[in-house]
Formats: sequence, C-alpha cells, structure tokens
Amino acid sequence: MSFALELLQRQNKELREQLEERDETIRQLQERANDKKPTLPSWIPHLTGTERQLLLALSDGRLRSKASIMNELYGLDPNPPNEKIIDVMIHKVRRKLRNTSIQIETVWGHGHKLTPESVAVLRGEAVG
Repeated sequence: MSFALELLQRQNKELREQLEERDETIRQLQERANDKKPTLPSWIPHLTGTERQLLLALSDGRLRSKASIMNELYGLDPNPPNEKIIDVMIHKVRRKLRNTSIQIETVWGHGHKLTPESVAVLRGEAVG
C-alpha cells in the first residue's frame, strides 16, 4: 500500500473519530436543552422575557462574563446586539429587583453574578 493511501486512511479515521465526538457532544447538549428549564419564583417583579433569561442565566451563582451571557441570551442569532446591552439590562433588572433581597454583583473586568444569598432566595432556601 502506498504511503499516500495510508496517510489518507489515517486522516479519514481521525476525522471519523472527531465526528463521533462532536455527535456525542451535540446529543448531550440537546439532552440538556430538553431538560426542564429552571423557573423564577412567582413573587419576582415583572421582567421582560430577556430580563428573565438574564436572571435565570445568573441564578446558579457562577460568575458569568458578558460573552457568556450574550451567548445565553442570543445564542446563534446572526445579528445580536452590542455587548453593551448586558450593562443596560443588568441596570434595568437591578432597578426592578431593588425592593427584593436579590442582588446582582459586578466583578469588574470579569462579569456578573448573583450573591450567594440571592441564589438561596431564588431557590426558596432559608437565609440566615
């Protein structure tokens, strides 16, 4: 067998393995997407759909970058708004939540997250 043919067969095998890995990743992501979406408590003040998505994106308490939040909110949208919209939305959500115990922290240069107390409140856990 020629060297060129062996090389092509090896590359073909590697590409098939990569494709199988990607297929598995896609399957896992689809499973996650089909899982029950988290919800917010009914006492949360009125938020727009996008503001609710933002709060849900932060509801796990992890630090989320603007890029991560943009991906969560706008995904594969071919014409997403400028990342500055996240700052505007954070401001609006904070204003709407000012009479609640839910607080969004800004970690300058890194992103946003809910305080641990806020996460507990959203989960309906006793704080104290």
